[in-house]
Amino acid sequence: MTEQNSTISKRAIIAGIVEDAYSKIYKMRMVGPGSLEATIPRTIVEREARRYRLSIEEFIKAYQVEYLFNDFGGAFLRFKKQPADEDEEVAEGIGER
Repeated sequence: MTEQNSTISKRAIIAGIVEDAYSKIYKMRMVGPGSLEATIPRTIVEREARRYRLSIEEFIKAYQVEYLFNDFGGAFLRFKKQPADEDEEVAEGIGER
């Protein structure tokens, strides 16, 4: 019973957080077996780039998108700095086929 109350509480908290959120709908597209893509609004990326004092291009190279989801009826995204070893591999073209 405690778990159910805990879940309801989480949903109420999240509903409060996103109550006044901006909303924009995007279509999804298949990009391979088991993979989908959707567009991230440019405004979000621009805001995050400004926050770190980077150009959009620099931000896209330095950060990756992380989706957070569970049983709270939605998904959130946040940007995380790419690990240093990945940056080097991308710059050197390692792993390309």
